[in-house]
Amino acid sequence: MKALLWKDLLLEWRNKDAFVAMLAFTLLVFLLFSFAVDSIPRLLKEIAPGAMWISYLFAGTIGFNRLAFSEKENAAFSSVLLSPLDHSLIYLSKTIVSLILIFTVELISLPVLAFFYNIDFWKDLPSLLLVLLCASVGMAAIGTLFSTMLVNIRMKDLLMPLLSFPLLTPLLIAAVSLTKAVINGDGFSGQWLQMIITYLSLIHI
Repeated sequence: MKALLWKDLLLEWRNKDAFVAMLAFTLLVFLLFSFAVDSIPRLLKEIAPGAMWISYLFAGTIGFNRLAFSEKENAAFSSVLLSPLDHSLIYLSKTIVSLILIFTVELISLPVLAFFYNIDFWKDLPSLLLVLLCASVGMAAIGTLFSTMLVNIRMKDLLMPLLSFPLLTPLLIAAVSLTKAVINGDGFSGQWLQMIITYLSLIHI
């Protein structure tokens, strides 16, 4: 398991294709949304949670597809599947790499979000990071599952969002609601937090 995880991390560290694409897309979406309502400053704070999770959702899709494609490109995935390793460990390793990737992008983009949308969330940063981490676990789990399943399919770029987005919708609704509450200083909402916990529990099962 450790060797497999190290291989996946090293492969992404050397290429950085997925990471660069995800970060560039995220920052571009932040910039475009901020310019769209720049003339109405009060709306910036209102749309920030939605812009934030839309960018992370699509950036994650780009990254997950790119990670799966790099495995296929190097014929590494077939070799791993032929190994005596439990397939659940292979999936877990790739999910952890995807989680590290998307969470790193989120951490780097947070100061940019605060700057463009004039948000002061630093006093509530631990709460916001918890929301990001929990939602990112769900995104990584679903994204890795479908990107791996579709890696050999010709229309994978089209099928990936069609299959994964409906499953991610409840998670993203809860994440946007919790993020909005944290940014507004209202703290956690029990209803939305419970939804995320339930969602992650179902994925684990």
